[in-house]
Amino acid sequence: MRELLAEIERALRARGWSARQASMEAVGTPELIRDMRRGRVPSVERFRDLCEALNLEFYVGPRRRTDSVEAQRLERALEIAERGLESLGRTMNRTDKARFVSAVYDLIGADAESANAARVLDLIDAISGTSPESEA
Repeated sequence: MRELLAEIERALRARGWSARQASMEAVGTPELIRDMRRGRVPSVERFRDLCEALNLEFYVGPRRRTDSVEAQRLERALEIAERGLESLGRTMNRTDKARFVSAVYDLIGADAESANAARVLDLIDAISGTSPESEA
């Protein structure tokens, strides 16, 4: 329960909400989080509603194996972003590069070999003048 409460506290801070505010938003009464802090375990439904209000994922089930897929997607996004910067002879500060990689990550979707990833690479090649058409 301690770990759940710690995550809830982080979400409250991120949203700038009080426990009362979040409880009201989630279940329509002010005492949900207060009761949890006192050791009371809420029903699954009430906890799910709280997670929804705080934009936290609510999941119960076998351990998911998404880490490797997400790591591959992030690696592919970084590769595409770096290739684009290199081909254009550009550099970025860390913050801008992180935003750029994030945008590419969002664009290519869950399948790192998606058509969107190929389109991004084609666009990079066309902009940098290294596309197969420009070499002909």
